[in-house]
Amino acid sequence: MVFKVINGEKSAIVDNTGEENGKVKITGNSDLVRVLDFHINNDYELFGDLYKVALKNFSDLILKNKTPVQLHKASDAYLKQYLIPKILEGALKFKIQDLTVNIS
Repeated sequence: MVFKVINGEKSAIVDNTGEENGKVKITGNSDLVRVLDFHINNDYELFGDLYKVALKNFSDLILKNKTPVQLHKASDAYLKQYLIPKILEGALKFKIQDLTVNIS
């Protein structure tokens, strides 16, 4: 899945082709790149209480075959169910493929 987040003149493009944690490509001309990269490509390993919270809220997105256990933040499902709604809550113009939603 490839989508673009636009905030005024600034934008970031997220490409999670392959859906591999830590390897989602995020490019653009905005501080959104840094923020999205940190959120998607980091903090996906689950330890202790984080595992319990993730199991409660994202049980279908946990990669149990990884050590340590990981939240599949690079997956289409995580991006669609969690990240994209969070972006939309921020009243940003959001574009995914050819679909544009403008919340303002």
